[in-house]
Amino acid sequence: MKVISKTILAYMEQCFGVYVNPQQVEFSLRPDRSVCVVAGWPDTVLDQDYSLALVLECNSLEELINITGINRVVQFHDLTPHRLKALYSEGKATVSCVVDDPDFYYELTFFKNEAALWARDDNNEEHFVPTPPENPFEFFRHLRQHARSKMILL
Repeated sequence: MKVISKTILAYMEQCFGVYVNPQQVEFSLRPDRSVCVVAGWPDTVLDQDYSLALVLECNSLEELINITGINRVVQFHDLTPHRLKALYSEGKATVSCVVDDPDFYYELTFFKNEAALWARDDNNEEHFVPTPPENPFEFFRHLRQHARSKMILL
């Protein structure tokens, strides 16, 4: 493990494996030393039953460093939801779109694969997304259409 990885690992461990920066980006260090970075869709306030999150899953701290360019602990404070959105556009992060109300739960994870957009439901079934959503309304519209096609009413 490189020195910077050791320094970042020590910092994450001091935070008990979870750190939320001033931009509301959450970093989670898992027991296997993989890292999950999550932030809400930038500049968006959603109803409590809806969630639209940008998610960056890394198998190691080294992968996180390579993808984000973070090479000092202080840079954890500066990673923004907008940067995660850019990583999604590059195919390095995913978008988690969830409806969770008392009577209904449905989730789709949007990801890029070979310049095409795909979505995966909570049964790990994947489908091609012909028109990539660009804003929260379009992501939730696609989720509703997909749920209806599965005979799950929304």
